[in-house]
Amino acid sequence: MSSTIDIVASPSLHKGNASNSLLRRAARAALGSLDSFSESMIISLLGRISRGQLRIVTPTKTYNFPLENPQPSANGTSDDASSMHVTVTVRNNAFWTRVLTTSDLGFAEAYMLSEIDVDDLSAFFKLFMYNRDELEPVSTLKSLLSYIPTFGSRKLLDLTVSLANVSNGKANVSAHYNLSNRMFEAFLSRDRTYSCGLFETLDEDLIQPPKDKPLRGLESLEKAQLRKLRLNVIKANIRDGDRVLEVGSGWGSFSIYAATLYKCTVDTLTLSEEQAAVARERIARAGLQDRVRVHVLDYRNIPAEWNGQFDRFVSIEMMEHVGAEYMETFWQVVDRALKKDGAGCVEVITLPEAQMSRYLKDVDFIRKYIFPGGFLPSANMLLNTLNSGSQSRLIVNYVSNIGPHYARTLREWQRKFLANFDSVILPQLQEQYSVSNEEVETFKRKWVYYFTFCEALFATRSIGCHVISFTREGNVELPCDVRLEEEIEEMSF
Repeated sequence: MSSTIDIVASPSLHKGNASNSLLRRAARAALGSLDSFSESMIISLLGRISRGQLRIVTPTKTYNFPLENPQPSANGTSDDASSMHVTVTVRNNAFWTRVLTTSDLGFAEAYMLSEIDVDDLSAFFKLFMYNRDELEPVSTLKSLLSYIPTFGSRKLLDLTVSLANVSNGKANVSAHYNLSNRMFEAFLSRDRTYSCGLFETLDEDLIQPPKDKPLRGLESLEKAQLRKLRLNVIKANIRDGDRVLEVGSGWGSFSIYAATLYKCTVDTLTLSEEQAAVARERIARAGLQDRVRVHVLDYRNIPAEWNGQFDRFVSIEMMEHVGAEYMETFWQVVDRALKKDGAGCVEVITLPEAQMSRYLKDVDFIRKYIFPGGFLPSANMLLNTLNSGSQSRLIVNYVSNIGPHYARTLREWQRKFLANFDSVILPQLQEQYSVSNEEVETFKRKWVYYFTFCEALFATRSIGCHVISFTREGNVELPCDVRLEEEIEEMSF
């Protein structure tokens, strides 16, 4: 990626004649009024908050929510939401217009650009999720703007929003710097598994120890990731001698684990040359190059000679990159590759079905800044397309949601990211790109926002992570064992 920063206004700002010039000047003048108007509208909506306590501090005033005493939980006791206290400090009034025009994406960009500070970002997200029913109108503010006569014409409003978006240039560029393999090493587990871990305790890391007795002996991220890899191995029922197809290699952690644990062979697919090179190096170091083969290959282009040749199939958090239009195609490929007594397992981050219609229309922070082109299916979509894509030749064997474990996984990643930022990530970033201190800060805040936002989504069960195993009808050889072995083999990666 080029490190040159080009800030280009909307094409509408470069067309036309003197009338457009006048409109542009009017739009710029309107920005100050728009910020003030946006502030009043948003403050009015935040008056709906009933759980938790939110304080917003601006250069001239302080707002406190809820306006009345916080509501207790349904059973009359204090709950997690009611005990939350969050302070947002507004550094730049452009924040109000961002949120009014682009809702949660605008909030994310304001945070990245240091237009606001939040003393507890995780609590802020959870507070809003617990008040989501009251605050639902926030999501429709952009559409409401078109009916507000205060701004004159719709064309003037479009120009005003376009000018506001120009300042996002540094956010777009700084936030899209790619992380190298070395940078991912700085926050992932030693086996470089970039997916949900599986912990014995969901929130052990949040326990506050006595000051004179530091909390020790926390379960490691490495052990949690090995437990998750084992879950996928067990649910796919991989056995000695099996030929396994994996779609989504990552850096090779699953294929290495499966081939070490069982004497199976693995063909693993990736679209990343860089990840493939690292995976091959690690596979060779483990002495598995004769049984694990890495292919830089799109799953849709698997060779015809692979048809019906695989005993087992596994894909761990790759289906989020398939897209809604290719879900059935994905399952067609799985069906085509598996033998008549084949079985498999997928792990997928999922969205509740009730959120799908809105999700399909919006562009959110994750899809703009973290995984462009990504798409979270619902569990229903996964099951329906499994059936239709395989023409009912594949049947579901097991479904589980391990999403709550992702909250702790993300906290562990964020701790390591921040601990290693100055010593590992920053030097790598400076080596790859010509970056200013301001751009570095935007980049860092993007990743903090990502880790914290997703942690809150999983902690409040606003999204999930489903593990689904499947097989062929009549496969009586597939065991029905819901247990996981307690002892996780320590492995060197």
